[in-house]
Amino acid sequence: MSPQRRRQLTFFLIIGIALLAILLGFLYSRLVAPVQSAKAAATATSVSFYATVEAATGPDAIEVNGIPYVSMQPYTWDGLRIDIERVDYDAWPLVHLANQFNKEPPPGRRMIMITLRITSLVAEERLFISGSRFRLVGEKQEPYTTFDDRSYCGVIPEPLEGEIAPGESLRGNICFVAPADEKRFLLEYDSHRYDKGPVYFMLPGGSSASSQEGM
Repeated sequence: MSPQRRRQLTFFLIIGIALLAILLGFLYSRLVAPVQSAKAAATATSVSFYATVEAATGPDAIEVNGIPYVSMQPYTWDGLRIDIERVDYDAWPLVHLANQFNKEPPPGRRMIMITLRITSLVAEERLFISGSRFRLVGEKQEPYTTFDDRSYCGVIPEPLEGEIAPGESLRGNICFVAPADEKRFLLEYDSHRYDKGPVYFMLPGGSSASSQEGM
């Protein structure tokens, strides 16, 4: 083989190897890398999810009003962080201002309005959040909802309602009508998506018959 012929073969061999390397890199970026990225994201989601589960039932979970696993951490089973920003234990004036057609609570009962900030930590999809996911439970262990006739407040300012994507937060109010003499309230959250049951959070300042507490 002549020297010129060898140089030509060497040149085409180098070009072929370079093109093959480019093709392999393209296939890796389109096929392999997305799969590995998805696996890594799924692993991170799984680790974060079980971290929230552990926090909800960790050693600092306590029993209140006969209810076990009252969480001292602001986490839920489905990867949410729930921060209680403010509690108004005499919310009728604000509710009345929100809508003049709202009905005043009957004698012996009061309106309790809670301001929440909810952050999606590990959810893989957009979640719709509203007050229907929450109930109020006092020392009498009777649950109060946001929609039952006996505990419904009416039209309230900035109601908690909307969708949140992973990493996003939603802020709003929920409201309950409860006996004026009941104390030691817990906020119950239930996603109805897992068999773990609801998670309970203590409300600040629940020993007073009329007070406002901010966090």
